[in-house]
Amino acid sequence: MTDWRPDGRGWTVKNLSETLEAHDRLDAEYYLPMYDDLFALLRRVGCAPLGSLAEIRKSIEPGSAAYRAAGIPFLRVADFSRFGFSAPSKFLDADEYGALASSLGPRADSVLLTKDGTPGVAYRAEENMRAITSGAILHLTMRAGSGVSADYLALALNSLPVRTQAARDMGGTVIRHWRPDQIGAALIPLPPEKHRRALAGLARESFRLRGESRRLLAAAVRAAECAVEKGERAGMDILADG
Repeated sequence: MTDWRPDGRGWTVKNLSETLEAHDRLDAEYYLPMYDDLFALLRRVGCAPLGSLAEIRKSIEPGSAAYRAAGIPFLRVADFSRFGFSAPSKFLDADEYGALASSLGPRADSVLLTKDGTPGVAYRAEENMRAITSGAILHLTMRAGSGVSADYLALALNSLPVRTQAARDMGGTVIRHWRPDQIGAALIPLPPEKHRRALAGLARESFRLRGESRRLLAAAVRAAECAVEKGERAGMDILADG
């Protein structure tokens, strides 16, 4: 899509069979020519509906009355980004919700996708977490034989073609919400397998380097603090130890 220049016309002509009967939508913005251009491009590259590539599962929304100061971490959209989770501020009672943590927590190599709040943000879980995700975060598990890795799927979901489809689906809504049926129908670009593997590898390397940069930054902070308290030599020793 490097040189993609969508049709900027503000009008189009559609039959009823292409609008209300096909999509149950009549808002004009939904049928802007740029979307026709996008779908034509995806068909040229190759694509498939998300629902055919991954199983989509929902979590629970226990409500604020269930929040505790400690217990099972409850991971919400506010704690979530395409780089993973920050430290949660809400927890659920371990006795009541502990049994659900194994099924409603992030599992290694699953893809998490937001449908509310800031819809369309995806992240591949790197490890199993004893936690429960909010109902606003969907769990995607790759289907056998899909030929798509979790690394590639997360990358594709965060890409311009899929974000554009999400924006189209949510157009005209007061509260931003990407419905699960719309998510399942979203077209995922599928370039040749060798390119998918290469992109997945780049994504993994990017996350590895990000983790390394965070480790080095933490070491630099410790070294600076030590240098202030004990002298420059002591600080340099911390850097040497990594």
